[in-house]
Amino acid sequence: MRRVISLGFLGLTACATAHPESSRPTTESVRVIGESGMNIRMGASEGASTTDIAYPPDRVWDVLKAVYDSLSIPVGTIDPARKLLGNTGFKAHQRLGKTSLGRYIDCGKTQGFPSADSYDIYLSITTHVQPGKNGGTSTLSTLVEAAGRPMAFSGEYSKCSSLGTLESAITDAVRKRLSTG
Repeated sequence: MRRVISLGFLGLTACATAHPESSRPTTESVRVIGESGMNIRMGASEGASTTDIAYPPDRVWDVLKAVYDSLSIPVGTIDPARKLLGNTGFKAHQRLGKTSLGRYIDCGKTQGFPSADSYDIYLSITTHVQPGKNGGTSTLSTLVEAAGRPMAFSGEYSKCSSLGTLESAITDAVRKRLSTG
């Protein structure tokens, strides 16, 4: 099941779903409109990383944008009503902030080194804050999806897997900001 979506429509679709971790088609092709008009094929994600936080949703939401900024994740989607924040499509090369992309995602290895550190990477990162099961707590769900291709080739993007470290970094930074402020 494939479909071609413009980048703008992808953003609207992400905002229209009930949860960022909802099921997705087996494969999606995303057409980015621009000078190159590239195609990006992303497979179904492993799902969102979900963590309980011992603070109410409003407090978690209040620090989330600062957490994204501290990790150099550009924010393209802010939905305060649903408490959904993130970016459903941006390119990165070698690093996200001060951290090499190979620490966050797995695109295979080239000559023993993580390919993510030398590939052209397309990322989608979203975090959703919901009320937790216990009153006064929250559930933080972060979904990281990535696709990459070698810089030297003009082929299509291939799906990369999240290593879970970016999701953990977001959760840890939220907890740290809440405990100190």
